[in-house]
Amino acid sequence: MTEEIASTTFVPLQTADDVARRREQVLSQYKAFKDAMIAKRLELKEALRFQHFLRDTGELERWMNDRMQIAVDESWKDTTNLEIRLQKHTTLEAEVNANKGSLDKLDSEGQDMIEQKFSASDIIEARLIELHNLWDKLLKALEFRGIKLGQTHSLTNFQRKCEEVLYWINDKETIVRSTDTGNDLDHVNMLLAKFEEFQSELQGYGDRVKDVNDEADKL
Repeated sequence: MTEEIASTTFVPLQTADDVARRREQVLSQYKAFKDAMIAKRLELKEALRFQHFLRDTGELERWMNDRMQIAVDESWKDTTNLEIRLQKHTTLEAEVNANKGSLDKLDSEGQDMIEQKFSASDIIEARLIELHNLWDKLLKALEFRGIKLGQTHSLTNFQRKCEEVLYWINDKETIVRSTDTGNDLDHVNMLLAKFEEFQSELQGYGDRVKDVNDEADKL
C-alpha cells in the first residue's frame, strides 16, 4: 500500500487554501468511510438477526408439524388401550400449551424487527402469519381429537356396563323362569332364601341399570 501511495503523482500544495481543501477532502472522505462502515455493520447485524429469526421459526414450524401428525390421526376410533391414549393426549396438550411461549417470543421479535423497518419486514410478517395459522390448526386438531377420544371412552364404558348388566340378567334368568316351587317345607325355605338373596343382588343391579339409563341420556 505504501508503494502504491509512493507511485501516486502528488499535486504540490502551493497555498494555505490548497492545504485547507486537501484537509477537508481527507476529513470528508474519512467521515463518509466511517458512515459506510457503521451502515455495513448495522446491515450485517440486521441480517444476522433475521437469519436467527428464520432458523427459530423453522424449528417451531417443524415441531408443530410433528405434533400435527399425532393430532390428526384417527386412533380415537380404536377402543383398545383407551386409558393410555387418553393419558398420552393429555400429555401432548400440556406440551403444546407449554410451547405457546415460543410463539409469543417469535411474535415479539418479529414485530420489533418490523417496527424497526427491517428490509425483510414483509417476509417476517408472512412467517408470523404462517406460524399463527399452523398454531390455530394444531389447537383445533387437538381439541377435536380430545373430544373424540373422550366420546369413544364414554361409549366404551357404556357398552361395558350394558354387557355386564345383560350378562347378569341372562345368568339369573333361570331363577325367575324356574317352575320349581319346592316339594316340602325345607325345600321351599331353601328356595325362598336363595330368592331373597337374589332380590338383594337385584337391588344392586337396579342401581347399575339406572346408571346405564342416565349415561345413555348424556350420550
